[in-house]
Amino acid sequence: MEDRAESTSCGISTFRPKSLQKYATLKYFGIALCFIFFSSDGFQGYLIGCITTIEKRFKFSSKETGLLMSIGVVMYTIFVIFVSHYGRNNKPRTIAVGLAVSGTAIFISAVPHFLFGSG
Repeated sequence: MEDRAESTSCGISTFRPKSLQKYATLKYFGIALCFIFFSSDGFQGYLIGCITTIEKRFKFSSKETGLLMSIGVVMYTIFVIFVSHYGRNNKPRTIAVGLAVSGTAIFISAVPHFLFGSG
């Protein structure tokens, strides 16, 4: 029974304060997931809008940027198949790990802006 309580409580690893446990409901999970999807879609829209700037700045052809965008979609599809099979034991934890990876990827995609400037 302890394993069940641990898998349904809010927190990271052994850090599970009582003040977070009121958020361990389906309602708050849905709100957080909607916010995450909204943010992710916003980033995708921004990235698509920046394609022409990326092409000009780094002298990529449209064919190359199209290939990069296609590779991203293919990798996403492969990742979804992999996660749907191996992540069924603890779905919230699997989603959290996926979001951490996604957040890291978004941060890494912003690094060139900080290294090379906005112009």
